[in-house]
Amino acid sequence: MAALTCQFRAFGKMITELPGDRLPQWIEAVRADDLPSLNAFVNGLERDLAAVTAGLTLPWSSGVIEGHVNRIILWNQHCQAVCLCITSR
Repeated sequence: MAALTCQFRAFGKMITELPGDRLPQWIEAVRADDLPSLNAFVNGLERDLAAVTAGLTLPWSSGVIEGHVNRIILWNQHCQAVCLCITSR
């Protein structure tokens, strides 16, 4: 449990401080700790390592756009639910 906590904190630090160049060392450390739940996560990261590294290095964010997309999706779901209620009467 201590190793898992340590690795989560290390990854969290990478997300907030953006040292993407440390990602390969973090992946090696996770593999060395033999943490099955994190190994699956690491496998996913390795599928597109260049994009993940860029995301953990570059200062740009799509957070604002993602927020708008999420709001549109929720609005659409709400509209569909209202339409379902009206047509089922």
